[in-house]
Amino acid sequence: MSKNLGKKKVFLILIYIIYLLFLVEIFLRIAGICYSTIVAPRADEGSLKDENAFRILCIGDSCTYGVGAPSGKSYPSQLYKLLNEKAGTEQFCVINRGVPGLNSSQALRLVKHFVPLYKPDVLLFLCGHNDFWNLEDIKLTENERINPLEYSAILANIYLSNLRIYKLYQSFFLTKFYVKNFINIDAQSNNVKAYAEWEDEENYKISKHINDLYVCTPESFSFFAENKRILDIIRTKNIEEVCKVSRRNNAKLFFLSYPDKEINKRAYFKEELLKKYNVCYINNIDLFNRVQNKGFRLFRSDGFHPNELGYYYIAVNIYNAFIDNGIIDAEKIKLI
Repeated sequence: MSKNLGKKKVFLILIYIIYLLFLVEIFLRIAGICYSTIVAPRADEGSLKDENAFRILCIGDSCTYGVGAPSGKSYPSQLYKLLNEKAGTEQFCVINRGVPGLNSSQALRLVKHFVPLYKPDVLLFLCGHNDFWNLEDIKLTENERINPLEYSAILANIYLSNLRIYKLYQSFFLTKFYVKNFINIDAQSNNVKAYAEWEDEENYKISKHINDLYVCTPESFSFFAENKRILDIIRTKNIEEVCKVSRRNNAKLFFLSYPDKEINKRAYFKEELLKKYNVCYINNIDLFNRVQNKGFRLFRSDGFHPNELGYYYIAVNIYNAFIDNGIIDAEKIKLI
């Protein structure tokens, strides 16, 4: 009798835990919807109602959204100001549809939705880095299978990635790792500082060193990091589909590189794919290296997201690329 009661208690506890996790999942989804509709959106620059305006659609992750800079200082916002100031009139509409944490599969979904909706003249695309940790909306086919056990493990990870509570756990795990390495490096440097002071110049090198460790060791966070080949196949398929959607809708496509070389390695685009679909590639890495060699700081303290000045240089790089590709007729802006 006591054994039955014990089993019943364990069963009830499991039910309560599952119920609690379910409530947390619902809460996180509602909170996410509220954030994405009320807090997160960055204003579209220019009127979408003006049918004569030259429309530029920007799709990507946090580097398109503008994380690291004040509102109105993302690269789409600064590109809008550059274009219209140089034109002397409101000729250009720049639409920012960047979403922090977006992977290439989610970006493709946005491309399929927003390109036919807005009918842009130009599509700017910057995405791919988040694929190594964000597996939401990723789809596998028979061609990506290595063996049934590995395939099942990857599928399980993908399904888990669709749960907000699992993403919350991932965020906690990433933060814990980040803090651990911060303490270790800080102790070695004999320079103990508070997190609030990371923006100070004297701590920039320390925090950048931490970020380098984080970038170089994603294997701690994702099953997919051990299956880079599969990840590259999926991203390449997504990128090719972005090219096809852009071509079908007569939108000139520009791929942007991440400004950090190590980050960009996780989101590379195959050159043959760019040539096949006549895609323009904007290299931000070389530009950032040149500018930073002159003593300018273009990243915020995390070493990944550009700051306000960094986004300005991305906007200028795009502006000059538009001139090179005959999008606009103007004089180039001198970069450095």
